[in-house]
Amino acid sequence: MLLLEFLAAKRYSGADRIYVAPQIPLKLLNNALDSYGLNEDPASIRVLIDDTVFGSGKEGALIAEDFFGFKEVFADMEPFEFKDVGKLEAKGAKIHLNGEAVTSMSVVDKKNLQHFFSLLSEWREVVRTGGAVAQVVLGGPAELSDVHVQQVVERMVTAAQRLAPERVFVKPNIPPKKLQGALESYGGSLIADDVLILIDDTLFGGAKEGLLFGRETFALKVLMDSPRLFFWRHAETINFIKRDLYINGRKIGTLTQAGEKELGPFFSAINAALKASRAGEVIRSSVEMPAPVEPVHTANDEVESLTFIEPDVLLQQAPVRTVTAQTEKITPEKAAAPVKNGTKDKLLGYVGGAIEQNKSKIIPYLKEKTGEASLAALRNDENIEKIAGILYAFLPGFVRLALKEHVFVKFVLENRDKILDKLLQEQLQPQPNLAAAASVAMLGFDNQLDNLLGDDTVPLVADGAAAIAKMRGISQALQAELTDADDVLLFSLPIQCLDAVLTKAHKLSGEPQADVESHIFFALSFMYGFSYHKIPEQLRHDNVFEAYFTGFLMICEKYLELPGAVVDVENESVPMAYGLAKVVSKQDLNMMVRKMLTEAEAVQQPGEFQVDDIMSLLREANTFATGWITALTQQMVADEQAFQRKWGDLLT
Repeated sequence: MLLLEFLAAKRYSGADRIYVAPQIPLKLLNNALDSYGLNEDPASIRVLIDDTVFGSGKEGALIAEDFFGFKEVFADMEPFEFKDVGKLEAKGAKIHLNGEAVTSMSVVDKKNLQHFFSLLSEWREVVRTGGAVAQVVLGGPAELSDVHVQQVVERMVTAAQRLAPERVFVKPNIPPKKLQGALESYGGSLIADDVLILIDDTLFGGAKEGLLFGRETFALKVLMDSPRLFFWRHAETINFIKRDLYINGRKIGTLTQAGEKELGPFFSAINAALKASRAGEVIRSSVEMPAPVEPVHTANDEVESLTFIEPDVLLQQAPVRTVTAQTEKITPEKAAAPVKNGTKDKLLGYVGGAIEQNKSKIIPYLKEKTGEASLAALRNDENIEKIAGILYAFLPGFVRLALKEHVFVKFVLENRDKILDKLLQEQLQPQPNLAAAASVAMLGFDNQLDNLLGDDTVPLVADGAAAIAKMRGISQALQAELTDADDVLLFSLPIQCLDAVLTKAHKLSGEPQADVESHIFFALSFMYGFSYHKIPEQLRHDNVFEAYFTGFLMICEKYLELPGAVVDVENESVPMAYGLAKVVSKQDLNMMVRKMLTEAEAVQQPGEFQVDDIMSLLREANTFATGWITALTQQMVADEQAFQRKWGDLLT
């Protein structure tokens, strides 16, 4: 009996970081074959176990029908043939062959590992005996019929519309931008017409991680891992506990933003539908399956699909204490309401505000570029696009976060009359201080923008120094948030870490601005992820994790609010910090950091942080983290003592 036949009979389709063909991501498989030094046909690989923190597939295990191999960091692959192996089992994180430990997994969940190797041993026993095939095939629940699958899916859609949980979007109210981002990230697991429900588990609303639910399948994509595809017909149970997703009793992955409070009732409804279908009950549903929607063609339509998340600081003067942008909840009433031009009008309002506040800077710059800031001169598309580029830089940060620049340019082209009327409604005279001897056109784009936004009397600074000044401004903005004791606890850690990096970064002031910003965020991510392990293990629950990383996420958000952000913090910095923080043990962290620093030392160039700089920053980060958790613990103890003094007599 072939391994895939056995696993299919056992209804086993993999687990978190354990991939079963044909659902092994091609990129992981190719990475693994290269790293393991194998010339095997990729189609011969039946199972891939990915034991890398960042989901590259380069370490772990590969299993075929007749052989298997393990690959650890700094070691060559060790191959084995099944015919030469007696007993094969997993004990904790270690794999034992014939009673001897041959490798250890540091990232894969121990229970998932033990479950898979117990199945592998069972398969080998079936192959040896040759007479237990029928018993295996008959074991386990039957597949759901097409009718029952349809009933489950209909009930799921009904629950999503009724409960309307945050971060859950139901067709046809899935924003096209989110859907596009998800489909690109999920690697073709589903197509647009198949997606009925999207769950966005990203910090910045890009929908690159989360879940997609279709008519026959559903897919999961978690941070730093490859997408996983599942079939409804194989689903027996789906449970969501805290932030962990379990399918058929096995943990598949962990969400980072959405928790049981928001999504628990939704998954309970799916579980109830599966249970009813497997019991043979007829599920009656009044919901009609959504029909495919037409693709978006205009920028106005694309703008209407957006939700601008205005931070509290724009509405009131209280300090901002969170950076998690929650998307607007879609209720059944909202889903049924006709589309209005509210978002378009909002965006036009933001554009009008940007023009009002910066007209004295915009008009002279346009005259420099076009020769004449008149309605006639600004009518052609090329000049309109220049206007759009300038206006985009002056929009509030939360608008730029939701709206890509190329979409905004299209929006300006489609609404040019209103915008030009607003821009040229008063006849402005050129500002004399802009008619300086040094032509603005001679400056680079970044310096032109800095010149527009800044004080004209301030001399331009070198690119690397500009990056340091930009990040210093973020540190000062965080310091401005320190209005009470809670704020000090929340923001002291990011201020300390960022200031430490900037002190080291002064030696890079002569380097290109983009490179310096990238080096700063690399060091900052490294510090945060590494130093999280200074928190005692018994204190590393979700609330502490969120509090610890809130300051880091604030730095990322404030950076994105500034014009000219070049570092992809969502897909580079945040995953790196989270990945290091989630490493299972200090021993594994030690090995991983040693590898990273060794590789960095081999390829480092002038104009980068040196290994000694990184080591020094990691030591400082450990000191900061120890101080932070000590202060947090003291605060928790003080709060508990105050509570007991006030209410203790009633509770004892």
